[in-house]
Amino acid sequence: MNAIVPAPVVPKEVFHRRIKKVQQKVAEQKLDAILLFAHEDIAYLTGYYAHLPWYPADLFRLAPLIVFKDKEPLQVTTLVMTRRFKRQAAIDRIVSYDEYADSGFDFLEKLFAQEGLSKARVGYDPEKVVMHTLEGMRERSPGIEWLDASRIMPSIRAIKDSFEIEFLRRASEINKAGLKAAVEAAKPGVREHYVAAMAEHAMRVAGAERFTEETMILSGEHVFDTRDRGSPERTIVDNDFMIADMGAVFGGYCSDQATTIFLGTPTKDQKSRMDIGLGVYDTTLARIRPGMRACDIDGMAREYYSRSELKGAHLPHLVGHGVGLEFHEIPLLKPNVETVVEPGMTFTFEPAVRWEGVGAVRFEEIFLMTEEGVEKL
Repeated sequence: MNAIVPAPVVPKEVFHRRIKKVQQKVAEQKLDAILLFAHEDIAYLTGYYAHLPWYPADLFRLAPLIVFKDKEPLQVTTLVMTRRFKRQAAIDRIVSYDEYADSGFDFLEKLFAQEGLSKARVGYDPEKVVMHTLEGMRERSPGIEWLDASRIMPSIRAIKDSFEIEFLRRASEINKAGLKAAVEAAKPGVREHYVAAMAEHAMRVAGAERFTEETMILSGEHVFDTRDRGSPERTIVDNDFMIADMGAVFGGYCSDQATTIFLGTPTKDQKSRMDIGLGVYDTTLARIRPGMRACDIDGMAREYYSRSELKGAHLPHLVGHGVGLEFHEIPLLKPNVETVVEPGMTFTFEPAVRWEGVGAVRFEEIFLMTEEGVEKL
């Protein structure tokens, strides 16, 4: 078996610096504390990388991280998770309850009182807390003023530190192994799902903890679907486009990459379409600079397609998105988004182009914005 290079060890001091940034934002918004339920926020601030269920974290168990404006953060966890949390986390204050014998809401009510939050201003992210959880906390702690603090964590996490960039670089390398395996496995007569299986196997062997999304191997008429999982029955045929889009997770950090290949010998028209896809990719990428708005980057790509000699080309979705502990983060490179792309931000660039009924081309890689421009990870 191939040896896997261990993940970098992030010093406790790094997590403490991140916590200080959150405390500063909490104070600026005149909050007494913020409750964080999302796995990615807890991982960012403590180093605890939880098992990820396919449902909201607080729907299964109430285990928020409480970041106070003026004292050490406090992690709520359950007895079954305490041992692992103490082993992984970079914070010292941990309290736990028995989720199978006790009510999580009752436990939080008492904890809020003990920590001086019974009549406090407490922030939360409405997109990361289910309504059942919010209503339960409001009912048991009516003196707390619950306030929208949804901008705090995304804005801080958007700028990556050197450790995060290294995790993303490693995730990207693993992702490339999957793309390489997919291209090698793609042959006329082979099923799309077989190609996906070969790609996922290669990423697991290279060190992937899990996959960012469903691995997409799209050929034939499937290339017209922006989001599709491919087919377990459809076989790849000769003289056809195939798009491979996949992602690997390493150390909790997500990669997302795609490529397009042509099986067989392309016609002049098919080659021109592939050249246009590569042209917008290279031309727009070379013009991206720090300080640009997300919508301006999107606009440059769409302008290139509008000038294409092959009429009917259009972009079916955004041309890129931030990536980190989440699959999609800020900045989102799409129309009307005025987020300024700053040094330290990491994002995908994926200006897919589609000609309805003819074909589609998609290339995607991850980039780091630097003071000089973009750097491929």
